[in-house]
Amino acid sequence: MTPRPLFLFLFGLFFTANLSAQSYTVSIRVPDSLLQFSEVRLAVEDAQALFAQATGDKTSAHDTVFLSLSIGASPEDNDAPKPYPVISVDDHSYFWESSRVNGKLVHRLSSASSFGLACGLYGLMQEALGFAFYHPKESFIPDLSGAWPLDERFTMEVRPKFPKKGFHLHTMHPIEMAEPLFNPQSKDALGEVKAYIDWLARNEQNVLDFCLLESVDRTLWIEHARAFTDYAKKRGILTSVDVSLHMIQQKSYQLYRNVPRSFRSKRKQIRRNLDWLFGAHWDIINMEFNSAEFLTGNAERRNLLRKFVQDETEKRGAKLMGRQHVVQESNDLVKSRTGGAQHMPTDSGRGVLAHTVMCYSMTEPHAPVYENENQRHVFEFMKRENKIRETWYYPESAYWVTFDNSVPVYPLPYLSSRLADIDTAAAYDVEGHLTFSSGWEMGYWLFDWSIARWCRHVSINGRRIPNTPTQYLNGNPFSPGTRNVMDSLVALHEKYLKKENLMAYLTAQTVTDEVPGAVRKEFHPRPPFTYGWLRNKSDRQTRDSVQAVIGLLREFAAKNDSFARMLDGKQEAELRAILYITSLRAIHRAFILEYLSATSSFKNDGTGIRPDTLLLEKAAETRLKAAQLMDSLSTLYRYDPFLTDGKYETGTGYTSYDFGYLYTARNLHFWKREEEQARKNRYDFLFMNIWNVFRIVGLED
Repeated sequence: MTPRPLFLFLFGLFFTANLSAQSYTVSIRVPDSLLQFSEVRLAVEDAQALFAQATGDKTSAHDTVFLSLSIGASPEDNDAPKPYPVISVDDHSYFWESSRVNGKLVHRLSSASSFGLACGLYGLMQEALGFAFYHPKESFIPDLSGAWPLDERFTMEVRPKFPKKGFHLHTMHPIEMAEPLFNPQSKDALGEVKAYIDWLARNEQNVLDFCLLESVDRTLWIEHARAFTDYAKKRGILTSVDVSLHMIQQKSYQLYRNVPRSFRSKRKQIRRNLDWLFGAHWDIINMEFNSAEFLTGNAERRNLLRKFVQDETEKRGAKLMGRQHVVQESNDLVKSRTGGAQHMPTDSGRGVLAHTVMCYSMTEPHAPVYENENQRHVFEFMKRENKIRETWYYPESAYWVTFDNSVPVYPLPYLSSRLADIDTAAAYDVEGHLTFSSGWEMGYWLFDWSIARWCRHVSINGRRIPNTPTQYLNGNPFSPGTRNVMDSLVALHEKYLKKENLMAYLTAQTVTDEVPGAVRKEFHPRPPFTYGWLRNKSDRQTRDSVQAVIGLLREFAAKNDSFARMLDGKQEAELRAILYITSLRAIHRAFILEYLSATSSFKNDGTGIRPDTLLLEKAAETRLKAAQLMDSLSTLYRYDPFLTDGKYETGTGYTSYDFGYLYTARNLHFWKREEEQARKNRYDFLFMNIWNVFRIVGLED
């Protein structure tokens, strides 16, 4: 984004009130000198349409206009400049003040930048007027046809916690936006991408990032990409594309291929591919450096190539960034050839993304992910790198593969963990916050929407609005009392899913849980035993511990259900359904565990009664109840259901998967698989397998 002079723009948004008739007109006036900025023009046009809906079309182009433009200094910024180069963006803090002019109510917006004016217009609507831009395909528009809710005493000040804040769409997975981003010939592809960009703009975000895949049609795609990157720039949003140096898994777009093997040929490939990529106008190249998450390869040689990519990217006016995985070096399958630590080079021009996973924060003591005790090594990395280069925090709001929305379960600690991390990253003056998003349906939009809004400090009438995990569930579009119920639910999930580690049982087993040997990596939390061992070889001590887990699962389900029943509003239907399904998931796991434990007890100790298949029948009945809820929940999806939960013809999808990201949730595949595993005593990854493992790891197209 090109830096602009720091002007103080005064932008008039006027509301005239006839109090006796309880009616008013909303008039927005902007001087031509501001409308030349596309982000202002598009925001004003959008706001006019939104106010027309909210007020019953009481907008007017002919009311008295007060407009003022004043050139001045930027609002005081106490942050010291960074000692290294950063992506330059305009200060987009803004301030609203109010007065009465000739009996009319006037709200004035000031900002140091045109993007700040656009943010301020949307901020007024969401923070003060009851609009809710919670989903890219759906918003809540309040009824403003009665009395205007603000008066001449109203003020609002908003300052971003991060200069750069946005979302990474993880389109390596078959999420909603994969088809519109990759296939310009799909139905309203450009319109779908623009709708998401509008959601970013309405929530004051200024970064769009996504994974590019090698399966795109290079001839058609680059023009499509240019169309949506140009639109994003008109909205004031930086565009970033996630590619790999030479990543072999999940169809990642590679800057070079390993044939032929010469270093010179690799550089030629990289330069040629960057020339093609920059047919669209990227601000950032977000490059995956490793071959795979547990495979770094020859880091010394690859660092030379990374520096080459950095130089070539900077020649094209963009910045190179790359993520630091949550995988620790000690768990890497391929060590550095020198035997030493693979420290990042100390060049200050390249940026880094400190990545954490799942519903755990980067500072909590217990986060059993990717074979780590916790994720504090990422926290330490973020602090260290922030001293020498541009550093962004890069957490997840969902984890698709067998952890949450693919099962499905709805772990509310995403709310508490993401807020805690935002405040931690902001306290260390981190430059950016990029949320790794894996889909929005089944209530997951709540996580992304909350994250977007938490990335700012908001003060209304001189009072700082405190951030809480459930604050945006208070008021429109939610029923009264929703926030209080969700507070209780968040505390319940924190206790049972994290402290008692029930997430280890609610998640489903995936390939890396069921293959033997060195590649049997523990990506997500799992029990201290395999389910096959529990069924066939477990001892009494283990079975006693499983009985305790069964009790906790049923206790959690009962309490979770009791709170979910209190969510009785229309808007809460989606949240209520996915919470009920989460309870049923806990009950289903309890029945399966009970069956496995009883089987082992009878088989190994000769104690107890031969396990009755009635336990498996009860598990199946539980699954069918959840299936009925999934039927109702799927009617609330906003995207083409075939793209979200359909089964594709083999090889027709752009990703490594032949189904939409909600396919396994829609048919409760993992629940059924667990019943059949218990019944048939099959615990290898090929049993009822839906993954094309060779395609996912890059050994097959």
